[in-house]
Amino acid sequence: MIEQLIILAVQPTPYNAFLFRTLREKLGVAVSVNYSMSSYAQLPWKQDLSSESDRFFNTLFGMDWRVVAGSVRSHRSLYLCAGWSSLTNVCVMLARSALRLPTAVWTDTVRQHSGWLRRLRRQTLLHACVGTRTAILATGEVGVRSVRACRLARPEVPVLSFPFCVPLREIPSWHWELRERTTFVCACRLVERKGVDLAIDGIRRLVAAGMSEVQLLLAGVGSMETELRDRVRDLRLGDHIRFLGWLEANQLQHILWSSSVFLHVVPEHDPFPVAVLEAMASGLPVISTRLAGSAVDRVEEGVTGFFVDPERPSELEHAMARFAQDRPLAISMGQKARIRAEEWPVERGVATIRELFQLLS
Repeated sequence: MIEQLIILAVQPTPYNAFLFRTLREKLGVAVSVNYSMSSYAQLPWKQDLSSESDRFFNTLFGMDWRVVAGSVRSHRSLYLCAGWSSLTNVCVMLARSALRLPTAVWTDTVRQHSGWLRRLRRQTLLHACVGTRTAILATGEVGVRSVRACRLARPEVPVLSFPFCVPLREIPSWHWELRERTTFVCACRLVERKGVDLAIDGIRRLVAAGMSEVQLLLAGVGSMETELRDRVRDLRLGDHIRFLGWLEANQLQHILWSSSVFLHVVPEHDPFPVAVLEAMASGLPVISTRLAGSAVDRVEEGVTGFFVDPERPSELEHAMARFAQDRPLAISMGQKARIRAEEWPVERGVATIRELFQLLS
């Protein structure tokens, strides 16, 4: 009988804080959270997202010995380890696997086309960590498929879908009103692999084609910000593209409600971006590539959004033009996106953990 859930997470974020708070309220057992770091330079959240009972790793020689020692004594606890980049997490998984104690590994969608040496290291590590009372939680069905395809788990090991959860806030009525122009929005780090330059080029093409009533909002910070600002200035698109900088969760929520379409045109593997889930929950259709795990999991082509090939700029231009030329389309597809989001309330995450308790008890 499992009496406690102990989570080893990376850092507090609005998404895991929301999930962990709900687990404490509804799971029916004690829930404790240990974070490996208090902040992450690329995600500089300003609000305090941890609770009073949360604890942060106190490492010596790269490992929190107190957490590892506690893991071998907690026979009636389920340890949920978020990833295997932390030495503490790896040692906990190895120790509990050897002792046949209930353990779960929570991982993102795994890149399937990595080098053979990296794949071998990953397989060797996970096979050693995953024992007879261990399960793997993957972010969404696309994550489950990637774990199986990469053979990170033996066939008998349970692999459950456990995607991120976002709040389903009531959408204000004014979000559904027709606007004078179509507003596209990107919310991500301003780095090359997020494809922000592709979004800028999409706006450039629309304006060049005579569709001047369009706007692109860029929410986020990153190493490419100066370069992207210079590019917007050189293209004379300052009237159409705004840089919003870093936004806290409540600020971003208002921006999403004020927008028409969400863009996430990543040119390379993006495991399970939460921004796509937030956009759909906020009533926005999504234009994405099939390299974003959450988009593949949730977006239905032609119903809640469109998929484009990042190497074919004309596809992005065509998808954006459909919304720019038909503003009611964004509203109707956004309503369907919200319905899709409502199929994944946070309670489904709680139900998955309960299922995990039954499997590993």
